[in-house]
Amino acid sequence: MVSGAATAIWGFLYGEAFGFELYGTHGILTHKSLYIPAMDFWLPISRLEEASFMLELCIYIGVFHLLLGLILGFFNEKGRH
Repeated sequence: MVSGAATAIWGFLYGEAFGFELYGTHGILTHKSLYIPAMDFWLPISRLEEASFMLELCIYIGVFHLLLGLILGFFNEKGRH
């Protein structure tokens, strides 16, 4: 119950409810803009339309993170021997 309440609160802070955006553009920005009411800030993307880009970006960041950890671990072990 606590997790559900926290999810609902964060969803409304980010301007979303049940996967739908609550706020649309006001004619100033493009249709691919997302308004975050808690910060009074417009993001230049829409998570509903750019889902494949966001997924690809997350995969690239994850692979980079894993490779960085492996490389640092290699140099850490190499320095011990």
